[in-house]
Amino acid sequence: MAVALELQESIKSSLHKLKNIEALKKLFWSQLNYERENKELSSRTLSDAVKGEVEGEPLLLASGGANKAFHVIYTRLKSENLSRQSERVVVNHLLQEHPYALFVFSNNTQSRWHFLNVKYDSSPQKRRLFRRITVGEGEQLRTATERISLLDLEKIPNASPLDIQARHDEAFDVEAVTQEFFREYRKTFEKVESLIKGAIDSETKRLFTQKLFNRLGQLAFPSSSLI
Repeated sequence: MAVALELQESIKSSLHKLKNIEALKKLFWSQLNYERENKELSSRTLSDAVKGEVEGEPLLLASGGANKAFHVIYTRLKSENLSRQSERVVVNHLLQEHPYALFVFSNNTQSRWHFLNVKYDSSPQKRRLFRRITVGEGEQLRTATERISLLDLEKIPNASPLDIQARHDEAFDVEAVTQEFFREYRKTFEKVESLIKGAIDSETKRLFTQKLFNRLGQLAFPSSSLI
């Protein structure tokens, strides 16, 4: 799925400014072309376990596709850390009424965010795979921007919820992200290696480039994860 550079730059700017619910609404309503919903899910439908994890009520933020059957649901957690266990409790409950959905979580101060996709594996048990894109302070946003840009519905406004879910599954595909990263890494590595001049043999040049890239990697990604 090709994505226009202009859209990516717009989404990158929004992700940098993602510090409140209004920025999230702009992302889905104006940039990714989902239908506006903005409806709180009644607390009466929530289990006690879910109520213990969330601040206020989850919000049906947006919808997409035929009959608006694909949902984007935002939940603000009570805690400051984005607990994956808390997210699982909420998602497992909401999936009962919202089987085709993207779940967006923030911590209490809305300084960190998870975009969470649920994919079912190919086993007979159809186990749920929880896959996340993290946005917030200290995060590198290049990959987040590229993958979230793939969620744009402009060219498929009347797609089935299953087709939109498949699009989301593809956007959160860790293997595709990894392959893309290493393709770019190899191209950059070989270019830098070719720029090293001096009376040194090829083996020494390769070792020097490897050490340089290892050091740069430690500086750029001290503790972050892509997805």
